[in-house]
Amino acid sequence: MLKLPYGPKTNLEDAFLLGDFSVHVAGRRAWIGEPVREAAFGDLSTQGLPFYGGNITYEIPLHLPENGQVAVEATQFRAPLWEAALDQNAAVSAPYAPYTAILPEASAGDHVLRLKCFGNRINTFGQVHNCDETMDWFGPDSWRTEGPAWSYEYHLHRTGVLKSPEISLKSKK
Repeated sequence: MLKLPYGPKTNLEDAFLLGDFSVHVAGRRAWIGEPVREAAFGDLSTQGLPFYGGNITYEIPLHLPENGQVAVEATQFRAPLWEAALDQNAAVSAPYAPYTAILPEASAGDHVLRLKCFGNRINTFGQVHNCDETMDWFGPDSWRTEGPAWSYEYHLHRTGVLKSPEISLKSKK
């Protein structure tokens, strides 16, 4: 068992646990649970991944009634970037509004659409105890909060694809 010396004069920074588990947060309490195996569209921080900063890939079974190009539009997401790929084909990113990825021509039939939402570290390394909602810039002083700007409760940012993406088929007909 690892023991960390800790006392009133200890300046302990973040400690991270790595492994296959979920984390649940309620107010100032956080506890470990069973691993997350599936995630829904919506805020990942409420689905057992509140401090997760890695990438997430959503896999969507997709049936195409005819040949054509699949267009995927994800207008509500909180991530630096997302990309889409059909089956094992190369991914197409959508970095600018209207956040639509047009995939290469695909044949009729069953496919798997993969949406990769790139992670960020806002809830991993960010100021999760800063409750000043008017602060719009985060730098060194945003960690040094006190008084009304400090909270023992966690203040997490929403992450992931927050709304189901719009998927359409553009056929040559």
